[in-house]
Amino acid sequence: MIKPFTQRTITNTKGFTLLEVLMVIALIGLIVSVVQFNFSGNKPEETLQKTSL
Repeated sequence: MIKPFTQRTITNTKGFTLLEVLMVIALIGLIVSVVQFNFSGNKPEETLQKTSL
């Protein structure tokens, strides 16, 4: 007999769920954006000082 979806037990799963993959992609994107803005070279204070001269 086939059980309804809510009563099925997941016993032998392999791999990752879509939610887990999306969370990892989002975290990698966040880390890349932070690193890019930290190492871009021009800080806002430096840019303001250069343009005010």
